[in-house]
Amino acid sequence: MINFNNLELVVNEKYSFVGLERRNSQIRFCLPKGFPNKSEELQRFTFNTKRDLFFLLYKVFDQFKNICIEKGYLEKNNDMTTSDRDGMVKIHKGADISEDDELDENIFYSKLDMISGILKAHDEPKILSLVYRLGRSDRFDHSQIHKFLHRAVFLPNGAAYIDSMDLPRQQVRFQSTDIVAMYCYILWEIKQQLQQEVGVEIKALAEQFKQHYIGGNYGLFEEQYYSQVIDSLKDALELIDHNTRFKDIDYWQFYDAIELFLYGELRQTDEGEIWGIKNFHTVWESMCLTYIIKSLVKRGYLNYLLHLDRRYISNDSLDVFNNSFKIFRLSDDIFKINGSQLVPDAVVFSSILNNIEERRYEIYPNLDWNDRRYCTVFILKLNEDQELKIAHAHQDTGKEQHPFYSLDGYYSLINMEKNHPLYKEKYLSKKGLIIDKHLPQGFFSFWSIESKKIDAEEIYKMYYFRHLFYIYLSNDLGSWDNLQSVDLFENKRIKEIISIQEKFKNINYGRRMNIIKDSLLLNKSCDDINNMLKEFLKSFLTMDENYINIIDIKYHEMSYFSDSKNIEEIKDRSVRKQFVYEYLMQKEVKKLPEHLNKLKVRSSFLLPGYNQKSMFEDGQKFMGGYIHLKTVDFVKLAESYVSDNLG
Repeated sequence: MINFNNLELVVNEKYSFVGLERRNSQIRFCLPKGFPNKSEELQRFTFNTKRDLFFLLYKVFDQFKNICIEKGYLEKNNDMTTSDRDGMVKIHKGADISEDDELDENIFYSKLDMISGILKAHDEPKILSLVYRLGRSDRFDHSQIHKFLHRAVFLPNGAAYIDSMDLPRQQVRFQSTDIVAMYCYILWEIKQQLQQEVGVEIKALAEQFKQHYIGGNYGLFEEQYYSQVIDSLKDALELIDHNTRFKDIDYWQFYDAIELFLYGELRQTDEGEIWGIKNFHTVWESMCLTYIIKSLVKRGYLNYLLHLDRRYISNDSLDVFNNSFKIFRLSDDIFKINGSQLVPDAVVFSSILNNIEERRYEIYPNLDWNDRRYCTVFILKLNEDQELKIAHAHQDTGKEQHPFYSLDGYYSLINMEKNHPLYKEKYLSKKGLIIDKHLPQGFFSFWSIESKKIDAEEIYKMYYFRHLFYIYLSNDLGSWDNLQSVDLFENKRIKEIISIQEKFKNINYGRRMNIIKDSLLLNKSCDDINNMLKEFLKSFLTMDENYINIIDIKYHEMSYFSDSKNIEEIKDRSVRKQFVYEYLMQKEVKKLPEHLNKLKVRSSFLLPGYNQKSMFEDGQKFMGGYIHLKTVDFVKLAESYVSDNLG
């Protein structure tokens, strides 16, 4: 098995292989680009860090392999193991033509069978059936005695003496099934590293083996116990093999898997790649694009994803993408030029709506406010105190109760400072709320918005207080191709709020009330509101934070783009192609309806990074900032890639 302490870490700057390789009799762990490439930094990686990275990459490669099988790039029975004599499996892209021959195919190196051998032998029903096999028993079944006469000792009087029988016995203490329990222990340890579950019965067998042969709470993949546990396992395997009399095909299946795991073939391998993948850039592309889909699904903005390179995306993710309603559709042949079909990695409507930053607001209720008994006014403490209204869709209109009391408990309370200019006012509560998350469902707000003053801070505030215009933005994106017919009151979510309110009858007024029109939009006509909304949308779509982003996945170090020696190569292989994408996209944008046709088009390159505080971080300026360079944290990205959750 691999001793992670002995692995030498390297980052190949010009070679796209990631995995384990043998060079000068030393096993090297080749990490993806983006990891620190200085030896003194890599030497700080501990046993646990190397172990976690190895198993994380194992899961990444397994996920990518399954996608390749699903796409038909790799035959399912060609399972990337050493059943191939040379230990290699090749898959060809077949999707585009590259000037670099190395980019035309992926090569999996799979001479490392010690992990896959254990996992492939996992057949829980078969394992449990073996546990119930015959074992020596002190119990006698006289009806079966004729089957054991060949073991009998015949006494002088002719009587046959039999000291034990092989009868069905549900225990793991007889040697014929100890090999199975040993396998279960190793399987359980591997599954824990892969963060996968095993059945209760398998775990019980593993625990029994651990207590009988290893003892204590030693872990196989813990640095301080690794050598000790490996030695104990080797001794146990020898003991079990020596004392097992009958060895059938099932026994040898488990024995071979365990022996390979314990002794492996790393020492016997020739120089070169042992386990991993050449042309890691395709895996990197699959990881990045899968994350884009998952993150947009999670935030409810998958309709912002307008185009996607589908080669290395799972069918489940593609089904979700294909069935999503886009804020506007791109032409099928948008990226076709001079008879050639170009394929950008992704085109996303990059919006401030999908990148809301954390904020903290202080609000204080105006308890004196009474317009038709709704009591909705708050004072928002900013640089200049601002008045806003917050209503509750389920509020009983026959009772005077300020929404402050409904929100109390959902947010933290705060005392108004005595130097606040409104501190002495009787109608203003001295207790306020700290709004550090958006209002819960059923609450919404409104204040007049001047379109000329719309900026990021205004959008953040609209999000946190669920402004009616923000509700429109987040629920009616599908109709942006028809902005001339904007009507706030036809928005599905607003109509739902109105219908809820109309269920409540105000006893004092003797008629059904509408909290939106009778309080939030007091003294404003529907036409006034809709005109305000149109102006808001126009200003919103021309904000610098809202644009069409053409994303290209690049498997390069950040330093590659800052090295003047690479300028011509970068222009030939990346920049010119990106300019063509932007030119074609700009032509498409001009066909869109008014306001939408003013959207800007920009480009981003996603590069590998490591140990970042957030998933994406801005890199250095490239081409004067014309193309945005962003690094993506490899570990965070990989964990998302191998998760089953699509949202």
